[in-house]
Amino acid sequence: MTDTQDDGSEEAPNEFRMTRRSAIAALAAGTILPISGLVRPALAFDAQQALQTEAFLDETFGGRCMVAAEAVEGPYYIDERIVRSDIRDDQPGLRLELDFQIVNANAYCRPVPGAVVSIWHCNALGEYSGYLYQLPDAPPDFTLMDPATGHFPPRGAERFLRGVQTADAEGRVRFTTIFPGWYRPRVTHLHMRVYLSDTASLTTQLYFPDSLSTAVYSSSEAYVKRGPSPFNIGNDPIRAQSGLVGGSDIMSLTMGEDGVLRGQQIIGASHI
Repeated sequence: MTDTQDDGSEEAPNEFRMTRRSAIAALAAGTILPISGLVRPALAFDAQQALQTEAFLDETFGGRCMVAAEAVEGPYYIDERIVRSDIRDDQPGLRLELDFQIVNANAYCRPVPGAVVSIWHCNALGEYSGYLYQLPDAPPDFTLMDPATGHFPPRGAERFLRGVQTADAEGRVRFTTIFPGWYRPRVTHLHMRVYLSDTASLTTQLYFPDSLSTAVYSSSEAYVKRGPSPFNIGNDPIRAQSGLVGGSDIMSLTMGEDGVLRGQQIIGASHI
């Protein structure tokens, strides 16, 4: 992969042409009518209803190539490339199938084949593998952090909900995981690092609709012990630092008749 492409294109904007907020307002005013049947009934809890509005917004305003917001990798990153697509390791939770496409946002959204994509997130109880000593309902003990790396030292051999895949010719990678839990003081999210070349990488975080998270945490067996999260996309401290406008970092999701949640996202890189 080279960094010498010059096609006269401009850097993609990091915002929706019409944001989810304005679209939701339009829905409430009756100026936009959702398409019925976008998401088929599958489960008994309210996740289905939450997804219908999100699916309509994604169908209408999503799918655009935007630069992914840079974000901190967080203190729970482990620099071990575990190559696998199914990262569950028998962790209980709502099955989540992820399909990401890595594209060059400065070159007409061309796919980036060969990009190496690493993801990691917490389990249904808000715990990260390697860091079970950090309690999800307690503030992190930053006295244990390595100042040189900004990470907590991992303990134990567990590496659940961590994995790496290499993008195919279309720039796509796929993972099988579970819907993430939550921990203080973060909203529901997952971490991603994309290695674009030997010298360039993108670190970002992706989020889930608040209404969906609340429905899952209230009704799905693996999550009800902790219940709904008090944190949301609007008050998450890390997302606020990104300066992101719109909802391009919020996952596009659908629920199948098989009860599997599926997410798709285009990840636009601007510094290849």
